[in-house]
Amino acid sequence: MPEEELDDLNRRLGEALIADGRVYAGTTTYQGRTALRPAIVNWRTTEEDIDYFWEVLRELADRL
Repeated sequence: MPEEELDDLNRRLGEALIADGRVYAGTTTYQGRTALRPAIVNWRTTEEDIDYFWEVLRELADRL
């Protein structure tokens, strides 16, 4: 996937995650590229939380 398309996909995924409300991840721009930025460094974050995040992300990506 070309970088521009990936940036657009990441922006749309970030918007979809926030609108969905089940998990939270914002987006950030790093070195001109758009990336998802989930908050997973909290000491209360579990492996199950990360698995759930990916499950929701995949589901929303499939809809886009």
